[in-house]
Amino acid sequence: MISIVNLYFNYWNQHSTKDLRQLFDNSVVLEDWENKFVGVEEVIQENKNIFENFPNINATIIDLGTSDKIAFAKIKVFLDSKNEIDVVDTFEFKENKITGIKAYKG
Repeated sequence: MISIVNLYFNYWNQHSTKDLRQLFDNSVVLEDWENKFVGVEEVIQENKNIFENFPNINATIIDLGTSDKIAFAKIKVFLDSKNEIDVVDTFEFKENKITGIKAYKG
């Protein structure tokens, strides 16, 4: 799980939706503090929107942990050179694919 999460952030920081798609289960759900996206197409489109709206966005992993079927990543998201937010992402998996991501702002 840790290796998949590391790959996820590597691809996310490269803004590579093509590579991200390979990590997602077809029924993946992405939920944050404002919205919910269901299915790989919606999740990929939301990532494309993020990358278009914040062309310099990137995330740094502060801490990473796992339980039986969930990984947790405490990250700092740099929207641009002046704005950053603290986020905790939880990842759920099935057969080495990401089935769910929940993002908590804080």
